[in-house]
Amino acid sequence: MSNAGGALLAARRLVSGLLQQGLAGAVVSPGSRNAPLMQALRDAGVHHVVSLDERAAAHHALGMALAFGRPVAVCCTSGTAAINHGPALAEADRMGLPLISLTADRPAGAADQWESQTLEQNRLHDLHVRASFTWTGVDEDGMLDRMRTALTAGPIHINCPFDEPLYPAASGGSDVQPSGLGAAGAAAADGAASALPQPVLDRIGQALSNQERILLLCGTQPLPLDAARLNGWTRSAVVAADSTSRMGA
Repeated sequence: MSNAGGALLAARRLVSGLLQQGLAGAVVSPGSRNAPLMQALRDAGVHHVVSLDERAAAHHALGMALAFGRPVAVCCTSGTAAINHGPALAEADRMGLPLISLTADRPAGAADQWESQTLEQNRLHDLHVRASFTWTGVDEDGMLDRMRTALTAGPIHINCPFDEPLYPAASGGSDVQPSGLGAAGAAAADGAASALPQPVLDRIGQALSNQERILLLCGTQPLPLDAARLNGWTRSAVVAADSTSRMGA
């Protein structure tokens, strides 16, 4: 899908179809190629949790499907990440649970072309799912209905080849907020206090004053940080951030 917004539109159509089939929730593993799926799940208000490890994410979704008795999706990026859904899908197949493996993929023809995160993902889990699908954004031949039928018997695999752009434009009339701090974070950045404890800020300030060599490793961080302070740090320190650190803006 090469047209602007095509990947996100395709993801929204799929999520809408899955919701009509009773989708109860999702577990997502952050990536880049699956950004349209994560955006679509969020925009649709689907209850979801984040699990950085794809194998753990799939088992978490398996437990949710068992608890809810309804379809639950597990979503990952392209490449070998998709293989990690295998053990949970095999368990779901044995138990007849409606687990949905949503794997983002690069466009057709990308495999074996020396591109990163590529793998032949179509029909990857055939031995342990009731049906496999390749979603291109169009409900061809009643694909959504076939998904619904298969889910009544057990797990399914939906592979989603997405072309760029993967993220909505920051302007141009999109009704989707760009990722990052968002409106609330931007407001907080206008002179708001940092979420870090003052002793930590004091120590970083001392290191900057002493021209020490600084490496800041940023892990899970639930609150936005002051934008001006972040800009100052990045001029004097190496900053490495986890995907859950809210430091992507």
